[in-house]
Amino acid sequence: MRRIFSYLLFTLLLFIFIFNNKIVINSVVNSFNIFYRSILFNIYPFIVLSDMLVNYGYFNIFKNVHLRSFNLLVMSVLCPIPSNALVIGNLYRKELINKVDAISLLSFSSFPNVIYVIYFIGKVVFNSYFYGFLLYFSIFISNIIMYIINYKNLPFLNISNKTISFNLALKKSLIDNFNNMIIIFGSISLFNLLIDIIYHYTNINQLFLAILNGFLELSSAFYKLSSINASLLFKMAFSSFILGFGSLSVLMQQLSVLDIKEIDSRKIIKNKIFVGIISSLISCLIYYFINSF
Repeated sequence: MRRIFSYLLFTLLLFIFIFNNKIVINSVVNSFNIFYRSILFNIYPFIVLSDMLVNYGYFNIFKNVHLRSFNLLVMSVLCPIPSNALVIGNLYRKELINKVDAISLLSFSSFPNVIYVIYFIGKVVFNSYFYGFLLYFSIFISNIIMYIINYKNLPFLNISNKTISFNLALKKSLIDNFNNMIIIFGSISLFNLLIDIIYHYTNINQLFLAILNGFLELSSAFYKLSSINASLLFKMAFSSFILGFGSLSVLMQQLSVLDIKEIDSRKIIKNKIFVGIISSLISCLIYYFINSF
């Protein structure tokens, strides 16, 4: 029954796209501009360099740290989304972890790119790098809290490859992360198109559009959030939440890179919502603390 519903939904969307070709073209162009300005040059070089740390055997230095999944925690800070899902997927295919382990590992390892948060979101939404730093701090602490909550159920991991040459590490990182960029662009385009179609047929106000955008596609949500008339506290709390939650677009990117069949995506979504709530509460506490002086 669910498969039949999916077929009908996709058929309906196909006809909507066909009869709204101008919206489709404009949406894809806008998605490319967002990808070009906020993802490609801000994130791609950073992901390549950080992913080289994995391919070059950098995380071998943590093999004597006897903390459960500590090396993945460190790696996730240095190698942000979706690199964490790629590593977790590789561990599963090597039969070093099971599906339950994969869900637990994803719960605390979904760190956004620090440059993207501080220099892009901080500047675009808040016109201040300081608030970008506060956002990243709230995400960082929320993931640490999830790590502590899940600690007893986490496995000990060996995530580093055997040390390979610099040239081979660079080549592998460039190719793997170019594929990741294609997945990111595809998911951004798809969800932005859905948002534009919804707005075209419903004409909802900008505040609800920004909220909907945040749940569906993260990157373009911050452009809309920067243009709405809302309090700084709301923007801080909502930005923290969607960075912690990650949006359905980011979830699709992670599941695509993870490539584990029949994994329980509902548990992953629940964990992401919980991380988003913790992050939002932390950012609110920081906001009140700063404004109390």
